[in-house]
Amino acid sequence: MINSSVIISGEASETDSDEDNCKVPDKIMTTSIQAAIVTGEDSESDDENQGSISSAVSVLTQETVKSDREHHKNDSLLHKKLRECNDQLCIDLNMFSQNVISQAGKNLTAIDQELLKSQNTLQTAVTSLRSLHLNSVMIKEKLQTVLSSKFLSNIK
Repeated sequence: MINSSVIISGEASETDSDEDNCKVPDKIMTTSIQAAIVTGEDSESDDENQGSISSAVSVLTQETVKSDREHHKNDSLLHKKLRECNDQLCIDLNMFSQNVISQAGKNLTAIDQELLKSQNTLQTAVTSLRSLHLNSVMIKEKLQTVLSSKFLSNIK
């Protein structure tokens, strides 16, 4: 590996000391970077971009799976057991989260049903109260007419 600073065109260091700090140790430089080149012209519409993005992702995923298989051939029993435990943990966490979300959905559905029943009850009560108000107004008017009328003749 070469110990040299990384030069990015178009960017200048702010001070001379930044150029000295750009040296990267050998351990960091040994990591490999994988990339996939998707040939073709970049599209101008959003629909075409989704297809090219998903195909690029699938290519990267396939290359990652292949490199993982090659890497796992030389693992020890401990690594295999750890990987199995990690996979089981992921499965358990996914099941747990699905159960929690499912139960929360059921609770929300039950609460929604209760709210709809309460709304229906309140609408019925409002209708009854309006009818009661109209009847009380009519009774009040009739009582006023009865009290204001002279049902006893004037005695002189």
